[in-house]
Amino acid sequence: MLLFLGAIFYFIMYSSPKMDSSTVMSGSQSGMTRSTLPYVVAPSFNEPEGLVYSYAMWVLVKDFSFGYGRSRVIMTKGDSPGIYLDSTSNSLIVRVRTYGATESILVPNIPAAKWIHLAVVVDQRAVNVYINGTLRQYHTLSQLPDLTADKITVGSGWNGVVGNITYHPKALSYGEIRTMSQHEPPPDLEPKIAKPDYFDITWYT
Repeated sequence: MLLFLGAIFYFIMYSSPKMDSSTVMSGSQSGMTRSTLPYVVAPSFNEPEGLVYSYAMWVLVKDFSFGYGRSRVIMTKGDSPGIYLDSTSNSLIVRVRTYGATESILVPNIPAAKWIHLAVVVDQRAVNVYINGTLRQYHTLSQLPDLTADKITVGSGWNGVVGNITYHPKALSYGEIRTMSQHEPPPDLEPKIAKPDYFDITWYT
């Protein structure tokens, strides 16, 4: 009986058609706001190299000093993966939970007040972190990654904006990430101040 149920589960989870990508969050959210998304990620494709998945998003850090010394969450799915601002510098930290421990990858020198496109690609052996379509960090995993059942949490404790988060049950290619990075970022949530037309007399008064 258990074998029969296991076969049904495998068929549903791995034999049914899977989308190439899914939008986890469209639009923008403040980094000061914490939200838990109802989205449930699909299993990764049954690739020859084993478990693979990717996330991509836009991130705008307005002030790295805000929340200094505290945990600053950009996005996490129980650290499968987890993406954070470093608590004391202008760096990103990508965490990936494995079956043995949680491994961390430091991505230094992230600019302030400027949108960046971030992509994280995890496979059975390694983690690739791309910034604006360019590979910034390659990290070899010591053990197999663990894809947790945790829900996705976005934002908490930092001054900025995160938006247009997508999940991909496969390893995104360099070309796919490069194309994504050339798209327009989401709104920055700053109020737009109406200004008079340049030739309007009130411009000079």
